[in-house]
Amino acid sequence: MQPNAPQSKAVAAALNQSPILIRGQAQTIGKLRITYLGMADKHLLFDVNLLDLDPNFAYRYTIPRAQSKKRFRIAEAYFQAQATSNSKVRLTQVGVK
Repeated sequence: MQPNAPQSKAVAAALNQSPILIRGQAQTIGKLRITYLGMADKHLLFDVNLLDLDPNFAYRYTIPRAQSKKRFRIAEAYFQAQATSNSKVRLTQVGVK
């Protein structure tokens, strides 16, 4: 047994909870497929497909950058942006409604 194994699992779990979204590349987080579209006028732009409801339709979310660092909601999930740029964003899921 490796004494660091539990820490390694904890780190892996944390990384899975804090995905990095690359601009223009869709990523599935739970029941959401999120595509980061970059920033415009101090807002983060996302297209979100609700996989359970209508996987072929993207809902546009516009989140103020200042609010994104606190907490914001996409569908039934709450996120916090840890790092933002026009090309990528790191999100941490902080809860589910």
